[in-house]
Amino acid sequence: MDKDKDKGEAGPAGKRRVTVAVVGPLGCGKTALIRRWIDDRFEKEYIPSDGPDVVCCEVELEKPPERVQYLVFDIPGNEPVASSLGAPLYHTDAFILVFDSTNRQTLQQLASIKKLIVAELAEQPPPVFFVAGTKSDLIDKAPKTSIVTSSLISAWCKEQQIPLENLTATIESASSSSRIQVSSLFRKACEKGRQRRITSKLDESSLTPETKCLLC
Repeated sequence: MDKDKDKGEAGPAGKRRVTVAVVGPLGCGKTALIRRWIDDRFEKEYIPSDGPDVVCCEVELEKPPERVQYLVFDIPGNEPVASSLGAPLYHTDAFILVFDSTNRQTLQQLASIKKLIVAELAEQPPPVFFVAGTKSDLIDKAPKTSIVTSSLISAWCKEQQIPLENLTATIESASSSSRIQVSSLFRKACEKGRQRRITSKLDESSLTPETKCLLC
C-alpha cells in the first residue's frame, strides 16, 4: 500500500488526526468524563462549561501500529452542537453521546442531538457514534421512573442504529473500574474514528485557515 495515499487528515509532522466530540444535555457529566480520562480525577463540584474546550494529545494505536494526534472537543450542553463546535464539526470522526443514568429525560434529549448532527453532516461520510451513561452509582437514590435501565438503553441504541459494542452504560462517578471503562471508551472512539478517516480518504484540502488553527 502506498503510505502517502493513506495519510488521512494530517496533523503536525504528518501525523494522522482523529477528532472526537463529547456531546450531551447540560449536567450529564461530559466534562467529568473527559477529566477522568485525561487526569484520572473526579470532582464532585459541578462547574458548567462556558464554551467548547479541546483536549489534544497523541495516542499509540495498533492494527496497524500508528501514533495519531487525538483531539477531543467538550461541547457545552446548553448550546446547539453545530453553533458551538462550528467548522470543526464537519471534520469530527466520532461523537460520544453522554446521558445521565439517573435521568431518563437526558436520553430523550440525546435523540434530538444525534438527529441534528446527522442532518448537519448529511453530505459527509457518516460519523461513528458511541453512547456513555454516567452516574450509575447514584441510581439507588433516584426515582425508579427516572432511571435509564439496561433494557431501555439497549432498545434506544437499536432504534438509533448504534451498535451495542459502542455502548458504555454503567460508568460510576469515582471508582477504579470507571477509570478502565472511560479509558477504553476514548480509545475505541479514537480507533474507530481513525478507521472512518482511512476508509473515507479524508484530507485537509477542504479546511479553512480558521479551522486549521482550531485543530492545530
